[in-house]
Amino acid sequence: MGIWKQIFRFLRPIQSSSPQPDPPDQPTSPHLGRLEIPTEIILMIAKHLDKPSLICFALSCQTLKRYCFPKSLDLSFSEKSEFLLLLEKDAAKYYFCHLCAKLHPWHACWFEHSHLSMEFYTKDIHHCRMINWFNLFSLSIPYPLARVVMNRHFYGAAHGVHVDKLAYRGKLTDPSCGWTSSREWGARIIDDQLMLSSIMSLGPLRDSEGLRAVIDTGLASLCQHITAKVLFPLHQIPTQVLLGSQPDHVAQRLQSVNSCPICMTDYCIDVNWQETGWTIEIITYHMLGDIRSPWDWTWVAMAYLPYKALKVPRFKQPSGNQPGIVKHMWSKSDDDIFQPTGEWVTVDWHPFWMCILGCY
Repeated sequence: MGIWKQIFRFLRPIQSSSPQPDPPDQPTSPHLGRLEIPTEIILMIAKHLDKPSLICFALSCQTLKRYCFPKSLDLSFSEKSEFLLLLEKDAAKYYFCHLCAKLHPWHACWFEHSHLSMEFYTKDIHHCRMINWFNLFSLSIPYPLARVVMNRHFYGAAHGVHVDKLAYRGKLTDPSCGWTSSREWGARIIDDQLMLSSIMSLGPLRDSEGLRAVIDTGLASLCQHITAKVLFPLHQIPTQVLLGSQPDHVAQRLQSVNSCPICMTDYCIDVNWQETGWTIEIITYHMLGDIRSPWDWTWVAMAYLPYKALKVPRFKQPSGNQPGIVKHMWSKSDDDIFQPTGEWVTVDWHPFWMCILGCY
């Protein structure tokens, strides 16, 4: 039985009952714990509450339920959503779904498989048309999983799993070209914002064929807007990498910190020479937001549906979203805090085309 039906069944007898007069020779003030408030004051308070707040007020104790519970539970979609969002704070084993305005149970097994959320995909991928998720090949986080993690942060340990459960490590080897791609993901909550960071290593790359193979796999994509096909031409990987020749020096940093102009992604690239070839290391930093709504700009910009992000991309946002700010926030948990400096990168983006994609 759903949580809404349980509440409705529990409260149904109260709807038909009316407040009972106080017994004779008893004080007219009802008991509210250690407080005694006149009934007329309670009714005056109730008149100033909207229906979701009134239901929460009435459910606080038996006395208020007897005096204040509304005669009807006929709630609009927005009123029902507002009430369930309040109820979510006490219903530790449930999370609120914005699409169907219901409380759904969450399960720890969603976070316990080698591939994060595999159990969620198996059972709930079609649930409420849930196609809104952060997805970068080796790591995929549907909105409900991110919400469960943030519910723990906001409401307490019983409401979800620790943010460390989002950590993931993936590895892929291409036997034909002899290179290996590894990517290690970490997660933090900084200033009530869910943050992700990854360290990706590609190599050894001996010639242009290996580099093209990396680009074709798409593994080096940094976000929905900076794909592998955009990344390497954008930074003009040195000729030595393409030709497989040994450099005059051991390491070369191509850029300091770069930022996606559309979503909250910062990154930096290192190119290193080893005895067997070139290794490219890419460090990314992502801000996913507070996960209080699947339509929040920060989440949508990172997720599969980018429509709202493209309407007001990051470079048109207030100054708080300047280049380097995501890496700066991530570094707040480290000993050395990075100052928010960086550069925008130029990417090809077509709002009309991306809006069409956002409809599916």
